[in-house]
Parts: sequence; C-alpha cells; structure tokens
Amino acid sequence: MTNRNAVDLLTFIDGPTTADVVIGELRVLTDLEDQLFPSLSVPFRVDHLLLIIVTHGQLHLHFNLEEYIIKANSTFLATPGMVYRFLHKRNDCKFIFLNCSLDVLRHANINKRHIKAFVFASKSSIPIIELNKDQMFGVTSRLLELQQLNQLPKSYPYSKEIVLSLFSLLFYELGAISQLKTRSVPTKLRQKEKITMDFIDALHEHVKTKRDLEFYAGKLHISPKYLSEAVRLVMGQPARDVIKEMVIVEAKLLLSDASYSVNMIAHMLNFADQFSFSKFFKKNTGLTPSDFRSTL
Repeated sequence: MTNRNAVDLLTFIDGPTTADVVIGELRVLTDLEDQLFPSLSVPFRVDHLLLIIVTHGQLHLHFNLEEYIIKANSTFLATPGMVYRFLHKRNDCKFIFLNCSLDVLRHANINKRHIKAFVFASKSSIPIIELNKDQMFGVTSRLLELQQLNQLPKSYPYSKEIVLSLFSLLFYELGAISQLKTRSVPTKLRQKEKITMDFIDALHEHVKTKRDLEFYAGKLHISPKYLSEAVRLVMGQPARDVIKEMVIVEAKLLLSDASYSVNMIAHMLNFADQFSFSKFFKKNTGLTPSDFRSTL
C-alpha cells in the first residue's frame, strides 16, 4: 500500500511538458484512462482543481472514501484537500480531464467569492453534474479548444490572455449550469451558508488535531449551538457528525499507508493513545483499524 497525502496528477501522465504549453499549471488531456488507473488505485489527496467530463461509459470512484458513479454526459469536480480513489471504468469509459492550480483561477480574474462558493459546493455535496445534450456539447467544445489554445507558441501575441479568457468563460459556464441544477437558496440561508463554508475551511485545516465543536465555534466567533444549527440546515447533518466523518476520512487515508503504524496514526490524529483511536474508529466504522487495513 502507498499513500499520497497530496498529489499533482500530472506527474502520473505522459503528455506535453510544462515548457510545451502556454500555462503550465493548466492542462486539458484526453485518452489517458489507461495511464491514470494503475497509479491512482489507492486513496490520494489532490492539491489542484480537477475536472472530469465523462463522454462515454461509466467511471467509478471514491469521493472521501464513499463510492460514486459518473455516467456519460456528466462532470465531476475534485477540489484541493479532498480524498479520492479511482476504482474502475466500464463500457469503454472515455473522459476529458482538466487539471489546474487555484492560482490559475486567480490569474483569470475570477472573483474570490465565486471560487469559494464553487469549491464549497463540491465539498458539501455530491460533486457530480449531469449535462443535457447542448450543455455537454458546449462544455466539451470549450475544453478541447482550451487544450488546443494552451499549446500555442508562447511567442504568440496575447497567448496567455487568450487561454485565461477561455478558461474564465468555461468556469462561469460550469458555475451557471451548477446553479441552474440547484434550487434557489432563500435569502435567510445565505449567512448560514457562509458560516458553513468557513466551518468546512477550518475543518480541513485543523481536523487532524481538533475534534471538538467548541473549537470550531470559537474560530468563527459564534456559539456551538448556532454553528450546529447552521451546518444542519445547510448540509443536513449536525456539525459534530461532519467532524467525525472527516476524522474517519483522514484516518482511512493514513491507514492506507503501510509505513504508518496504528500507534503513529493515533498520535498524528491527536488521540490520547492507540486504544482511544481504535475505539473511536471501530465505533464509527464497525471495523478496527487493523481490520480496515486488511480490506485494502
């Protein structure tokens, strides 16, 4: 077993090098299914933004170690810090793959609020969007055009601006499709959505060492009761349950690396001892850490 706590997927893919493209931290690739699966069959955490458009067949993967199926004419958005695992592909699965750093979004002058909302949407819900025929044609056309333009000679006038402009258009087009697929949010929920976004951000930063609701409420300068109510309203479950789920995700990710002993993992996740960690893990998964490792 191996583990990648944060990976750039392009290190596993043959294709144009950074020197060959206009923007090295933005890549659109096709026909790479056979290259991806051997390298990404164990849990990993991405450090870039990853967009997958399935054009044929089905793609099966784990998102935070829960299994999802991405069917043809669907998109999947993977965001930095989240845990993924590619399982298998069916029916001659084909997909288009976009990988970029968050710096690219900033260079494209995309509003920070829009970036945060887009990333939050994929962290707090299933990050899969089904596209109709016209949407699929529009998105895939822009992706393939983006791939072509990013391979312009760097000496081509305004090459970087051209690529970033098309990327910005693609980002907002996907954002519009996502919003149209989602029910309008009542005004009274907006503040609680913001609280939940901030809670998710804090959770990803501190989940390895902090598991108490009071800590996160303190970070947001609100009461634990109000935080729990906001998270329940937006995500459909109490904040304490969200914390537990994220701790389990981190634990499973660490357990996938055989170089870490259970005792080491208990220490890394700030448990008093191995016994406390094992008790917590079994209570929330039904398996001991050792039993879980035997299933990998």
